[in-house]
Amino acid sequence: MQLASADVKVDPAAWHTIRIHHKGANIEGFLDDRKLLDVEDTTIPEPGGVGVWAKADARTSFDDLTIEPR
Repeated sequence: MQLASADVKVDPAAWHTIRIHHKGANIEGFLDDRKLLDVEDTTIPEPGGVGVWAKADARTSFDDLTIEPR
């Protein structure tokens, strides 16, 4: 289930920062410190795991993945 999306053009040769804030039912998504998503989802009310996903045709690298409680 996809909750939201944003149409964004970025420099594919540059590194970018993705940040997600998830507190309660509120989820905010940031790309390079610019908020692009703000949605509510009550599907999973309890704390749990974290996953990352990239499209099959994308060349994606994750560096310095950090998960912190707020």
